[in-house]
Amino acid sequence: MKRMLINATQQEELRVALVDGQRLYDLDIESPGHEQKKSEHLQRQNHPH
Repeated sequence: MKRMLINATQQEELRVALVDGQRLYDLDIESPGHEQKKSEHLQRQNHPH
């Protein structure tokens, strides 16, 4: 089952994770003035070229 998990408990940071069953396949962490995407790193780890 695919799910989107959102953690916005801290005003200075927003975390969004996409999971399929027990597998994390996308993670985005955003904070004001700085956006960091980790999804590309996760894809490279799970599917090496």
